[in-house]
Amino acid sequence: MASSTFYIVAMVVGVVCGLGCVALARSKNRNAVGFFCLGLLLGVIGLIIALFIPTREAVPPAQTAGTQGPSG
Repeated sequence: MASSTFYIVAMVVGVVCGLGCVALARSKNRNAVGFFCLGLLLGVIGLIIALFIPTREAVPPAQTAGTQGPSG
């Protein structure tokens, strides 16, 4: 009984840490899925890593190759 409770608590903590990493990743323009996995697997350590990762600048949408835009 005690071991099954440990696994349930560990899974809940992992999911909560994963969701916290997703929130941090979105605020820093990072990949949310990758950071969810980081938080799920590493728990609180993943949250600390996500907290100290620098913010990535927003990338403007790329123009299609060979086009000049509206001015010609």
